[in-house]
Amino acid sequence: SLQTGNALAELLGRLKETQIRLAQEHGHYVPLAVKIAPDLDEDEIADIASQLLDYRIDAVIATNTTISRPGIENLNLAEEAGGLSGKPVFQASNRVISQLRAALGSDFPIIGVGGVLSGADAKAKIEAGADFFQTQFVYDLDMVKRYMARLADFGVTEKAFFIMGVGPLGSVKSARWMNANLFGVNVPEPIIARMEAAEDQAKEG
Repeated sequence: SLQTGNALAELLGRLKETQIRLAQEHGHYVPLAVKIAPDLDEDEIADIASQLLDYRIDAVIATNTTISRPGIENLNLAEEAGGLSGKPVFQASNRVISQLRAALGSDFPIIGVGGVLSGADAKAKIEAGADFFQTQFVYDLDMVKRYMARLADFGVTEKAFFIMGVGPLGSVKSARWMNANLFGVNVPEPIIARMEAAEDQAKEG
């Protein structure tokens, strides 16, 4: 695993060296955030926290997807390989955030990810120790406005910052796949139509 011990130390060391070199070359410092999994025990989380401080990493993202299957054990696709995101990772993510906050202190930036489907969920992440939230991929501005309005009703927009997830769309096929398969993601039809009309879909996306 690259998430603990010497393997993590080597990875963080190289990343930090590269970050500093590029900052010197270009006169611009780009913060470095490390994203970790929820499938970690207390000792592993403590080791990660220690190394984040030792290598002066700028932030931590908690968490990535889980390889466990909490709450969906009896569903047809539960045995498929790969990471699980969304609501099933919510509690595990909050546990990691809480342990990181205790280990890292009050000033280290923690970006909370995983299962934030409501204002109450966002409030729970803040209470666990998150300073920021990262959303699922977002391409629909009206959806963003509605989402932020609901969060404002819970008072959480005054207590944490929100990072909207945006990524390139490689093709119309991938955009339609995301609409059909990724919960909460909506690539609006005008964007898809613009890609369909473009000579280079990936460049347009």
